[in-house]
Amino acid sequence: PKRFEIKRTPPKKKKPVAEKVDQMEEEPALASVDESVLVQSPSAEPEAVVPQKRKTRKKPKLFTGFHFILSGLGNPQRKEVQDLLKQNGGKVHRDISRFENAMKECENTPDDEAEDMKGFFILSTCEPTAYRRAKYLYSLAVDVPTIHYSWVEKCVEGKQMESVLPSYILPRGLSLKQGKYVFPEIADMEGDDMDGDMVLVSPKAPRRSSTAVSTARPAVYKGAFHGLTIGLVGTNLGHGSSAEHSDWWHILNMAGATVFEGSLNSVKRRPVDYFVCRMDDFGILPELRKVGKRRQTPIVNFEWCIQCLVEKERI
Repeated sequence: PKRFEIKRTPPKKKKPVAEKVDQMEEEPALASVDESVLVQSPSAEPEAVVPQKRKTRKKPKLFTGFHFILSGLGNPQRKEVQDLLKQNGGKVHRDISRFENAMKECENTPDDEAEDMKGFFILSTCEPTAYRRAKYLYSLAVDVPTIHYSWVEKCVEGKQMESVLPSYILPRGLSLKQGKYVFPEIADMEGDDMDGDMVLVSPKAPRRSSTAVSTARPAVYKGAFHGLTIGLVGTNLGHGSSAEHSDWWHILNMAGATVFEGSLNSVKRRPVDYFVCRMDDFGILPELRKVGKRRQTPIVNFEWCIQCLVEKERI
């Protein structure tokens, strides 16, 4: 029946397909595209730029690279000066031996690597007998002026390194030969003759100044006891090279002497030019006089050593 017939829709006529156009001739060449435009395209997500942290070098403190040793300061002065030096980057040594080791390390370090070893200072008071202390005498042994401790306070107050000339230089000591306190020759220099920076190094190497302008090398001070062999004799002195040396061993050694230190039995066989002994050391003095007389070797006391250091020559 007609009601069951399926009405079929006639197929649609297909439109003629247009010939493909060679698109390569219409599109611009990739080589001619501005790359900056591609990078700045809004469709591209911008990469997050992580800022690099620059390493900022800390400004060195006032006394960074400077080494100090204190002589004759009592409490509370000593503690106040030590605190000022440490707070401002300074290195304080208690013993002469450690101070000397730091100096030797400085001498063996190239100048461009010696940032922590700019200079060595000995600070003391202006008391009449201050020059008789071991650390004070050590500065005489290497021919470097001792500085009054108030120089540190002045530098911290002004937040800069103040010149030590002429106000802060202390005398070398009381000269019995001249009958007066004598000052180092450098205390008479003014203006451009000296920059005021006292740098303490061994007498076996030229002195170096951290801010010296002149390129001329100063004369090397060989020491008041240069070329001498000294027998340092005492009841309580060390025995052998492994024992810890006394302060006087370091003083005489830095003043140019070859020093044998110890008891009379360990020193009397050494070929020495002088025996140095305390005149009140009665435990060895009688026997030492016999040895000195037999070997025709002079026996001197520590006052003779002090006066040689003050005068900068053997007397």
